Amino acid sequence: LFVCLFGVVMMKRSKNGRGKVKAYTPRNRTQSFNKHWHTLQSGIETIFKHKESKLSFESLHRQVYTICNKNKHLELLRKWDECVKEHTAEIRQSLEHEAENGNAQFIAALRKQYSNFCLSALKINDIMLYLNRHYLLKNDMDVIYFRALFIFESDVLMIPSLNCAIQNALLELLENDRDGKTIERMEVKSCATMLLHFGKSGDNSIYEMNLEKPYITSITAYYRQQASDCLETMSLHDYLIFVKRVLNEENDRCSSCLHETTKQKALQVCYVEMVVSQMSAIFQLQDNLDVIYEQCNIEDFLLLLDMSVYTPLRLVSDDETQKTNTSIPYMQPMEQLFALTEKFVENRAHALLERIEHGKASSPASLEGMQVLFDLQQSISTLFAKISTSHHHIKTALQSAVLKGYNSVFSEKKKIAELLSAYLDNKLKKGTKDLSNDDVDEIADIAIDLFRALPDKDVFEVFYKKFFARRLLLEKSASVDAEQQILQKLKFECGSSFTLKLEKMFKDIDKSKELMSEFSEWSHQSAPLFSLNLRLLTSGSWPVTSKPMTCVLSQPMQLMSDRFQEFFDWKFTGRKLMLDVSLGSGEVVATFRKSKKRHIFIVSTMQMIVLQQFPSEEGAALSWNELQSRTNMESDSLRRVLLSLSCGKARLLVKSGNSKSVIEPSDEFCVNEKFKSKMVKVKIPQVHSVSHQQAAKKKMDTVLLEERKHAIDACIVRIMKMRQSMHYNNLVVEVCNHLMKRFSPQTSLIKRRLESLIDGEFLQRDENDRTLYHYLA
Repeated sequence: LFVCLFGVVMMKRSKNGRGKVKAYTPRNRTQSFNKHWHTLQSGIETIFKHKESKLSFESLHRQVYTICNKNKHLELLRKWDECVKEHTAEIRQSLEHEAENGNAQFIAALRKQYSNFCLSALKINDIMLYLNRHYLLKNDMDVIYFRALFIFESDVLMIPSLNCAIQNALLELLENDRDGKTIERMEVKSCATMLLHFGKSGDNSIYEMNLEKPYITSITAYYRQQASDCLETMSLHDYLIFVKRVLNEENDRCSSCLHETTKQKALQVCYVEMVVSQMSAIFQLQDNLDVIYEQCNIEDFLLLLDMSVYTPLRLVSDDETQKTNTSIPYMQPMEQLFALTEKFVENRAHALLERIEHGKASSPASLEGMQVLFDLQQSISTLFAKISTSHHHIKTALQSAVLKGYNSVFSEKKKIAELLSAYLDNKLKKGTKDLSNDDVDEIADIAIDLFRALPDKDVFEVFYKKFFARRLLLEKSASVDAEQQILQKLKFECGSSFTLKLEKMFKDIDKSKELMSEFSEWSHQSAPLFSLNLRLLTSGSWPVTSKPMTCVLSQPMQLMSDRFQEFFDWKFTGRKLMLDVSLGSGEVVATFRKSKKRHIFIVSTMQMIVLQQFPSEEGAALSWNELQSRTNMESDSLRRVLLSLSCGKARLLVKSGNSKSVIEPSDEFCVNEKFKSKMVKVKIPQVHSVSHQQAAKKKMDTVLLEERKHAIDACIVRIMKMRQSMHYNNLVVEVCNHLMKRFSPQTSLIKRRLESLIDGEFLQRDENDRTLYHYLA
């Protein structure tokens, strides 16, 4: 070979052995591509016409290979798209002509055209396998087959005229089938499957937009009208049989013609329109279930209950429609009533607690919201009380549904325990409407019904114990009999251990009254400085701090305290007495110079101690430091006392600072000689700071956690002592089952208590199986 400047010169040896030089001119690549494409195009058109029996697929594949090796694959794709578009144009014209011949013939032609098109596209895809593998797939492009389907979708199915014709034809055929006419269901099923394969790149497929949604819309109106017409002409028994037959027919129709998801939606529409939406008409009621419960409509409720018990109606279950069996699953109508009852209670309770859960538990808005909740439960209880004893299982199921409804809401709204205890406190303390024994019994029954739904009953116990202690100590309880009646119901519901400390509080109050009578007789020889009434509380039974708040008492108070200490030591031996001034209260009598009017101030013990520090001279002032050194109170406690005395509505003190709501260490205080009030008895309210409330809440949470730890420890030891050996999972389940009546223990807390019991040598792990625990006697 010799290479020259302008071309290639090839040496060829002739037969006689002499060399002959011939110049080689490069071929035109465009003409070469056209030649190969012409051969390939002819084969493609033959395949589209289904006359490929005499074609050489190997030769066509070689043409594709040659074109790709010449880097003409992009032009080959363009030619292929043009060829497919020409073919789809012919299909479109053919279908437009078939659309004029009737829906059945049109759908059959569409199914045939699509089937033939897919078959031809698959064959051509095999011919262009080299193009797919080495160019399209490597560049994340669609292969030849899918490119053909996309063109079929855009140039045939998405053409507005054909798209509308396909939708109308399918819907009309399905309507004919619903009316009892015979149709080719396989043709409809094939077209539905075809539409399902297109348009999946978006939110909805063509099947959903063009067939499923219009079909669901059409049957919604159809079954609504059917239900209305049939209820006017049919008896209840005939209507129920008709509903069952319609459900069977719709299930069979959707299984034979449409996709599985459409069948579930269609059955749900049929169920809703013919049963749920017509529930009031079926049971001959004027109002729905919500109104019956709210208005306590006993007559309509009993009618609804009787019709539900004796009717043969069995409705479609949404959960069961997920199954693929041919028979339709059903549910009893009573289960529908239970579900509606549970939903009603859940919605009403959630709406009420949503409004009041962020406010203070004892605020008027919260108490009003709880009163609405109590009225609702009273209405439900009144209706359930009318159920016949022969239907006690129905009554039990309805009560269980109500309990589930409350429980689902109370599990989210953790404040319900405090709200319930605050509501009972408002009803049982003085100053409210006098309640008869029947009223108290009714309130107690409703409270117990709500109490059963609480997931953490120990939280209610903590709040109820706090309010109960305040009523006893401040003598605000309206009726001792009412208090004992509530305790008896709580004891019957949760056992004697739940009310043990509450009963001890009652005993302490009774013993305190007897002890103060004895103290009065013991100290009759010396005249008392002032009237004294002490409450002797047993440590551990009352929700008070283990370290009482101490301060320096005034001289008269200290003398009376020492006198009672002397009496206590004479009365008892080996008992320790601690004075807690934070829970006490008293009355201070004062006469102001300018008004010359005598007032009686109802104050706390700590407020009384601060007031007694001021001398009787006019204008005498005391600084913050002087008051703190004289009373020895904590800074936060003294600040709250001074705020209540100098910044409240009844200002007995005047402070020197400019701020009206903040106490500064530099402030000085003196008696307000200009104090005026129309009332003889004036109550000075206490001020509770945010930090104090947060500390009290934190302390309550700590106490609650400690009590739960002790309960879990006792439960584990009791179970292991009986079983001797148990695996971890089984032990956790049994502990939860034992404690669920009091609170819902967390698995992590149970695990930590197990570790603590192992450290305390109550339990030990098995050496071979670490999940197995053994009890140590």
